Amino acid sequence: MPNIQSQTQVAHVTVRLYTALRAIAGEDEVQVEALNVQDALTALAKKYGPEFKDSLFDSQNNIDLRFYRIFVNKEVLTPETGLSKQLKDNDLIQIFPPVVGG
Repeated sequence: MPNIQSQTQVAHVTVRLYTALRAIAGEDEVQVEALNVQDALTALAKKYGPEFKDSLFDSQNNIDLRFYRIFVNKEVLTPETGLSKQLKDNDLIQIFPPVVGG
C-alpha cells in the first residue's frame, strides 16, 4: 500500500525577498516549511503581518502572477502553472515585485 503522507510532505525552503517586501520583513531571506508556493507565501503573510499581506495579496487573497514575478529555483511561475506548484526540500522561492517606470 503506498504511503500517501510522503506525497504531501512539507518541504523546507528558502524565500528571498526584494525591495518593498524586504523592507517590510526586515530581512532579505527567510526559511519556511510549506507544501506548495501558496502555503509558503501565506506563511510569510502570517509571520510579517498585514502590511506584508496587503503588499502581496489582493482583497480575495490572490496574487496576480502577471504583476509579481515569482520563481521557484529558475522557473518563473505563470498564471497557468500557478501557486499550487509542489515544493521540495531546499527549493528557492524568489519574489520580485513589479517594476514601474516610464
